[in-house]
Amino acid sequence: MRATDRSAAARWLGGVAVLALLAGACSSDSGEDTVNTTTGATNDDASTATDVSPDPETDPEIDSDAQPTERPGQATLLEAGSEPRVTLAIAGERDAAISVSAVDERSATVDGATTDESRSAEYDVAVEIVARNDGFELLVAPAVATIDGPEPTADEIGILQWSVDPNGLTQRVVPIRGPGTATRDTLALFNVPNLVVTTPVEPVGAGARWSQPLEPGVDAALLYTLHDVSETDLDLTIELEAPVDGGTLTIEVSGRYDRATLLTRDVTAISTLEFTSPVSADGETTSLQGVWRSERTYTEVAG
Repeated sequence: MRATDRSAAARWLGGVAVLALLAGACSSDSGEDTVNTTTGATNDDASTATDVSPDPETDPEIDSDAQPTERPGQATLLEAGSEPRVTLAIAGERDAAISVSAVDERSATVDGATTDESRSAEYDVAVEIVARNDGFELLVAPAVATIDGPEPTADEIGILQWSVDPNGLTQRVVPIRGPGTATRDTLALFNVPNLVVTTPVEPVGAGARWSQPLEPGVDAALLYTLHDVSETDLDLTIELEAPVDGGTLTIEVSGRYDRATLLTRDVTAISTLEFTSPVSADGETTSLQGVWRSERTYTEVAG
């Protein structure tokens, strides 16, 4: 591979990761705040109170004729599923511990020559759910077990203050992270897309389907299918295949979520971005083919 090709591939490997990470989890904005549930980015760190969907603890039977206030990113029910139907929402304050296996892989091909990069890590995530105003705050704190490279400090990894409504819809994410030298690629391993599932405000049963916008202003939606619901678990899949500028984004999530917290229990989440981009090498225009793949395997740690 020519030096100019290697440079183009390196820029792509770093730059396209941002797009893929943004697509790794669905986000919504609250008022003037722009939120991304993967990167934790927001343009305003001030806490704000917002109106949310009805709390199932005080309104266990939501009137199907009522018209709830819609929020950006709110789930849209497509099929209610079979009877009996139940309202799926966070039940209250509690703690959880989740083990995460993370792999991020990227490849770029120019003129038949391929550059590959791969990073992996194992870590535990402590989640504390605290009631806040009309919703909940999730304090998400990862702790490294193993990593295939320089180990970031606890301050570099930081803690995420993740504000959600009772149906798991993210309002804002505020990262608490100290100064450090960890690279963006290293910190990306500690993103936890699909940690919380978003549910519709309406009661649902097995076979229910609902959709949720991938990002505000993006013409693509995640499709949720609830295969089974028990007293403790939600067995579901989340799917997306959407065109992006120059390529295709695919998201596949499957497994069990906790019914009381809407947190992952036994879930595998994979996002893949396949991308083609024109690049210039030695004054000639050629194509760069790239693939970015992110996999997270979540396993609940018994308390």
